[in-house]
Amino acid sequence: TGGYSVSIRQTIDKIVVEVVEPPKGAITTDALTMPFQVALVPIEEEKSLPLEVSANWKNAMQTYKITSGEFESSGGFAGMLKKFSAEGTIGVLSFGDYATLIFNLSGKGANKNLRLTETASGLMKEGKINLARLDAGSFSEGPKPPLKVSGTLAGDKLSLMFEPLPTDVADGFQASGKIEAAKIK
Repeated sequence: TGGYSVSIRQTIDKIVVEVVEPPKGAITTDALTMPFQVALVPIEEEKSLPLEVSANWKNAMQTYKITSGEFESSGGFAGMLKKFSAEGTIGVLSFGDYATLIFNLSGKGANKNLRLTETASGLMKEGKINLARLDAGSFSEGPKPPLKVSGTLAGDKLSLMFEPLPTDVADGFQASGKIEAAKIK
């Protein structure tokens, strides 16, 4: 609808995306449109892009809380293997065959300093989700390949598998895991 726009701005530690509404009482056109804006944000290799969305999008987002999450990180020349549980939330915004997932995960207990805070978009058809690339955050030491995420969204349940993409680094690290989550909003 006329008068609405999208604002994208960078703060010190994140990108803020907001829907800007027209002023109260403003005369606007009546059309079926969606405001959009394209932005290019440079980020360092192997770094994530923290994203904060406005209340409009938070209200449209479905939020899932992790009920079961198991991950492992392995690799290095010493062949290290670390298994840990994960907790947190995943926000899901969908439109047609596309979905954006906002991950806010951390390790549990002694591993609570491990974080996977990332936003990724991909396809969602007939309840099947596929994200081609997700940074593993500190769930894996570096150097590490990105993760491929696949799973299902059925009713109030979200199930995701995290698998490492191929890498050319012989002594690098990689993460993999599985989560189950239940809808809370």
